[in-house]
This record gives sequence, structure tokens and C-alpha cells, in this order.
Amino acid sequence: MGLYMSSKTFFSAKEIELLRERAKPEFIHPGEYSGGWSKSKYEPMKVLEAFPSLSIKSGFVLRAYQFVEGGNGNGVVWAMPEDCSFPEPNECDKLKDTFLECPRPEGAIDVMDVISGDGSELSYISASIFCREISELGAYWHGSSWSSHTIIDEDTKTEEFDFEKIKDWEWLEEKPVNFGPSVKKSEDKTFVVFYTHSGLMPGGLYKHIDIYDNNSYRPKLNSERIAKGGNQYLY
Repeated sequence: MGLYMSSKTFFSAKEIELLRERAKPEFIHPGEYSGGWSKSKYEPMKVLEAFPSLSIKSGFVLRAYQFVEGGNGNGVVWAMPEDCSFPEPNECDKLKDTFLECPRPEGAIDVMDVISGDGSELSYISASIFCREISELGAYWHGSSWSSHTIIDEDTKTEEFDFEKIKDWEWLEEKPVNFGPSVKKSEDKTFVVFYTHSGLMPGGLYKHIDIYDNNSYRPKLNSERIAKGGNQYLY
């Protein structure tokens, strides 16, 4: 068998941020909740629709629960068979080893286990962004973290971040040669690499490397801070 050769496919940060923008309307606070856990008013299936190269496996649906306390919010999204009932959170088993002991109804499985794609490089980087977005559906104020991140490349310039100024930052590892979001396929795996900026303390630049096994859209996530600098804040 010959060697499998593949070059990287690069995307612009703006292109990938536009996917997040498509999903953003689904993250608008949908109304008041009672304290503690309840069924979510958010619609996780509409978040998936913002990523055209992704789909859900036949027979499954995404459903969510919402936690609210003191102005802070957290959510949990599950994949469930369409014919399974969607019980109230107090009727579910609780995951004792998770933050806030989130409810898990019978038949529920991890969202990314039922996500499919069209096989394109775009579908894999879409999956990397989708899994982070869906994990924060219902998160706000102190419950949110990923939403503070902006995907960057050499052309990024916003009110919070100017790529030209990072030369003065403290680098925790060697500065990358290319900051563009990229996808590379090997014989048995797909690698997604992208960089983000967040001002949420400790703040700085972050490198994200997601690894996919063949025929799977469930990534192994690895994120680390690679530079310190810029303005920082706390919620």
C-alpha cells in the first residue's frame, strides 16, 4: 500500500467566524426560568442547522436542559432517539461527577456521537466549532467561557484584538508560522488546528488541536494557551 499524502486545507478566520454568526441567533436568551434545572427553551437542532456540512444521524434529535441560579446560566444538550420521551429533569438520573449534577434522561448519548458530515474539510472544522458552541448553549454570565473566544488569523483586527500587536506579547511556546484555521487528513485520522483570542482571564492566545478518527465526527479536543498579553477581564 502506498503512502497516503495530504496537504493542509486552510480557511480564513472570517469564514469560520461566519459559521458562529449563523448560529448566534439561537443563543439569544429565550426568557425567564425558574431556579435550578428545567427543560430548556433553546432549540439545539437550530444550532446544528447553522452548519450546512453537518447533519444528525437518522432517528435522533437534540434536546436540552437549562440551569439558572443568581443570574448565571448553564445548559446541557443530549442526543436522544426521536421516539424517546423527554422527561422533566427531576425525573432523570443525575451525573454525580459533573458540575451541577446535570440530568441525563434514559437513552441519552453524547451529541457528537450522532453527528455526521459530508466528508469535506469544511465539515471537520465545522464539527470542531459546533461541539464547542453546543456545549455552551444556555450558558451565560459566569457559566460561559468559549463565547469569549474569537477565531483569529493574520488579518484579524477587532475592538478587542489586533494581530499586529501580538509581537509584543509573552510567548509560552514558539510563535506559529501560520495562524489560519486548517484541516489535514491522514490515512486514518483528520486533524483540525485553529487559534483563538480571549480576554477572559487568564486571557491570551489559544491553540486548538482536534483529532478525528476516520468515519467519526467526535473529536478528541486539545486546547492550550500559547501567549499572554492584551486586555483582560472577569465576568
